[in-house]
Amino acid sequence: MTVATLQEGLIISTSDFLSRRLRAVSLSRRRFIASALSAGSVLTLPLTLPERAAAAASARAETAPGLAATTLPETRWHLTARPWRPTGRAASEFLDVGESIARVHATRQAADGSIMDAYTGREQQYQTPYFAASVAMLVANGRALDLLPQGIAAMDRATAVFEQGRSRIPDDHGEFFVAALAKALPLYRSSVSAAQYDTWRSRLTTPLARVLRGMTHNWRTYAMKGEWLRARGGYVDRVVATRWIEKSWTETQRGRLTGNRWNQYSDRTSDPDTHVYDAAARSNLFSLVIDGYDGPSRVEMITVLLNGARTSLLMQEPSGQNPAGGRSGGHVWNDVYSGNVFAQMAEYHRQRDPRLAGQYRHAALLNLASIGRWRRDDGSYSVTKNHFDPAARVGYADYSWFQNYNGNVMFHSLESYELTRNPIDERPVPAEIGGVGFATDATVFASAFANAGGMHMQASMAGSTEQVYGQYWTVLGVSRFGRAGWDSRVGPSDGVRDPGSGRAASFAPVFEEDGAWKRLADLPGRYEGTPSFDFVHPLLVRWSIVYAPTKGLSGPTFRNEFVVTPDGVLSTITSTGGPFGVTLPVVENDGRALDVRYTDGIVSVSYPWLTDEQNFIALQDGARLDTGSALIRGAVGDVRPARLTVSGAATNEVFVYPRSAGDPTAADVRSTFDRSGADFSSSLGRVQGSVYIGRTSAGGYADTIDIRGDGQPEVTFSAACNVVLQLDAGVVTAVEVDREVTATIQGRTRRLVAFTPVSWVGSGSQTPDPPGPADLVVVASSEQPGRPAVSVLDGDASTRWSTRGLGQYLTVDLGVEAAVAGVGLAWYRGADRVATFDVLSSSDGTHWSTVAAGRTSSGTSAEPESLSLDGVTTRFLRIVNRGNTENDWIALTGVDLLRG
Repeated sequence: MTVATLQEGLIISTSDFLSRRLRAVSLSRRRFIASALSAGSVLTLPLTLPERAAAAASARAETAPGLAATTLPETRWHLTARPWRPTGRAASEFLDVGESIARVHATRQAADGSIMDAYTGREQQYQTPYFAASVAMLVANGRALDLLPQGIAAMDRATAVFEQGRSRIPDDHGEFFVAALAKALPLYRSSVSAAQYDTWRSRLTTPLARVLRGMTHNWRTYAMKGEWLRARGGYVDRVVATRWIEKSWTETQRGRLTGNRWNQYSDRTSDPDTHVYDAAARSNLFSLVIDGYDGPSRVEMITVLLNGARTSLLMQEPSGQNPAGGRSGGHVWNDVYSGNVFAQMAEYHRQRDPRLAGQYRHAALLNLASIGRWRRDDGSYSVTKNHFDPAARVGYADYSWFQNYNGNVMFHSLESYELTRNPIDERPVPAEIGGVGFATDATVFASAFANAGGMHMQASMAGSTEQVYGQYWTVLGVSRFGRAGWDSRVGPSDGVRDPGSGRAASFAPVFEEDGAWKRLADLPGRYEGTPSFDFVHPLLVRWSIVYAPTKGLSGPTFRNEFVVTPDGVLSTITSTGGPFGVTLPVVENDGRALDVRYTDGIVSVSYPWLTDEQNFIALQDGARLDTGSALIRGAVGDVRPARLTVSGAATNEVFVYPRSAGDPTAADVRSTFDRSGADFSSSLGRVQGSVYIGRTSAGGYADTIDIRGDGQPEVTFSAACNVVLQLDAGVVTAVEVDREVTATIQGRTRRLVAFTPVSWVGSGSQTPDPPGPADLVVVASSEQPGRPAVSVLDGDASTRWSTRGLGQYLTVDLGVEAAVAGVGLAWYRGADRVATFDVLSSSDGTHWSTVAAGRTSSGTSAEPESLSLDGVTTRFLRIVNRGNTENDWIALTGVDLLRG
């Protein structure tokens, strides 16, 4: 299964979604089926709802033809809606996390070397071997040398119980011992006597059958990782270990990753299933690849794991959080595992794809920043994402223990450090760029994601109907709003449901029935959602959820339309029934009281000591806010389910506005908000059809863009295209498009190449135009008679340069050293075969460096195809032949460079 490239975004075929959806009664069988994607078409909801909504959806579907896709989007955009900067975090901060927790663990060590939980007073699960391994890793990196004796004591204890098998391993968690101990053993070799080392080594030869509990979900991946480390270290027979790993892969793990379109790991332990354990399982399995696993399934593992990692990158919330919902959702270690996956991917792609590597590195560092918000004063971390006393176990599963899950954060943060020591430049991630809109089409996850310009949403199309390990893990409705550069703790709530009363809150419809108000979040057995994406662009996403009763049940149907912009989200709800409204989930206390204000049609939430605030803005006259419902406690804290209604209105309209210091106030946004059908404007900016105009960016699908709103476009294109413009005080400073066009911007004209951002300079600048064909010189290593190198510059697709032989090349000389944003290559017979090539750069024509290795053409087009080089500064570029799917020839009909 593969994840194919998508240029603009994703639209989901709603009729396919509805026809394929399943809901059965039992926990093990009730599953969610998201849409089968319809290539080249967009269908509107076949439901009896207000004609205005249906007509608007149909009209929007026609605004950007060609934006449909058959698979998950791989965003190719570069420009961000807001000024972007790297995190600036150093890899050593992963060491800091590990050391701070290790020092807390050291205070909990018993005389026999075991680590005792601070709240239960006993050794649990795998906290002792994780401490032993973490101390070894810290000492190996020159840290925590004073903890070495305690690490040795923990190692002695953990290997002893490992040898004795399941009956002695705390809580029967032997799967988690294998990798930690195999990793730690060689690191301790120089710190203990030969006799001590030999004893530990002998203990580590204990057969797996005596150690493992035998679980086949994510637990098995821990054992697979550990068994390969044991085989590589010579503690067990390599052939036998490989045979067991292969059997585990083919019989218990492969299907969990290949059973859905997005290659997300299905743990099958909650319903809906959990995104959390995708990261845990993926990091364990990919560690096999990193550690040199050479079994027969290696290539298959790599393919599936790489695809799923790209999916995970699209799901990341801008503050660095793993997706919400599912078993163990809301635990801090979720983000540590995601960071570990992203660190692995960055290292894997470091020389293969520098831009993708930079995105993964940035994503890993965002994860690191995310967990820092839950660091406690003593250096430990909260188990779940709140600041309550750990003794209260807020949001904990039955299996959640303070010391053990801190050990999880400790050990895997140190593993991330090992993967981040090579320098990689950070690049913006999809969560900051936007252009994301999709629903999982797996049979279990029931989630949907949208992001425009760094404004992120996640919603659950189904809610948990039964408790699993003491919690309802997923709540029906919108579970998360986040925004790039903003603290997402303030809103809304990740969806909360109290396991005692069953009361729940999410951003979702509420309705009156039999004289009482009902929240959809409270009714997961009665309602489910169906998502539909009408328009997806990096700066603008229009999508909706239809909440309808499950088969055989009754109740009104609701349509919740969303317009997502870099500034916030416009929510509009319509209903087929009587009085209705929306629940605003307001976090009032996360162990510390938040500043909450219910005034003038606006709900504002913030920490008293921080500037970021969440605002729910009621847009209609006569809106009524009821805050009388009792607080609901969930993993994020205490949430007030405020009810917003508008008596007699056909719609319920709310603008969700995450505000930072310097942004217009919520009151100003409300007073200036003007809606006209599906479009609107405010002091933040305006949306007109498929175009968004904001303070720092503008764009959409258009052939002209009027930035000032005076009827005179400042930007025109030779053909309609998807475009992103960066702005500074209304002046265009950068542009990126999704196809080759000629643009005239602020009186200056130039040709643009797809997905190659160009810094735009006004007409008063003396900066020269980019090089054209007349400015370039090409030289080839060899030429087929009649197919000279100069043919790539003549603008004639019927002529070509060609030659035979791997390693043959074409060199392009710009004449002067310049920043090259990208290269456009038109391949002879490009629609019939796939060419593989490298791109090298040089400042002097003698010393070369690789800027893109093992790249491939699409194999579907003879038209020019763009490759972004992200502003490499060079005089010479060289295209090196690596063959094609038919033979070892290379043939190009055109080459173009764009300086940016």
